[in-house]
Order: sequence, then structure tokens, then C-alpha cells
Amino acid sequence: MRVTITDPKVVAAVLAAAGHKGEAPAQLVLTGASATTKRKCACGCGNLTARTWAPGHDATHKKRLYDVIRGGGDKAAAARAELTERGWPQPVIRVTTEVTEEAKTA
Repeated sequence: MRVTITDPKVVAAVLAAAGHKGEAPAQLVLTGASATTKRKCACGCGNLTARTWAPGHDATHKKRLYDVIRGGGDKAAAARAELTERGWPQPVIRVTTEVTEEAKTA
């Protein structure tokens, strides 16, 4: 991404916020990460990707969060919060019960 700022007041404000002292240039060009920038996958596998996750690795992380939630315990609330934060659905937790012979005849 590339942004060119030509308004002298905005240029001065940006430079002041960055702690720059001295004469301000006529324009300021700001560049940031582009789609081709490579960074490590968020799952920790070490693969380089232009996004947060390498292809398919978000599903692996989601499965780990689901397993933590289904297991219960102290980390389940944090896993639920991360799912919500990422906009991912909560897992379906099925409870199975055993039907006794008495219940079948009742």
C-alpha cells in the first residue's frame, strides 16, 4: 500500500507525531505491507504467506480451539473468546445419553 500526502498541515502533523524535527518536505509518501509481503504463518509452522495463515492452517487452528472447548477446563473460555474475535462459529457439542430398557418401555 502506498499513500502520498501533499497537504502541508497533514504532513507537519504526521511528522510531529513521528517525532521528526526539522523542515517538512513538500509531500510525504507512506508505504506499508503489500499483498506480496511474506510473513510467517500464525500457526507456527514456519511457512511464509502473504496472509495470516498458510492455506488450510486456519482450519487446523480452529480444530485445536474446538478440542479445547470440548475438553472443558480453564482454557475453554479463552478458546471461545478467540473464536468469537475471529468471527468463527462456536463448535457443536452433542450430548449423548444411554437409553435404558425401562425408558424404552415407558
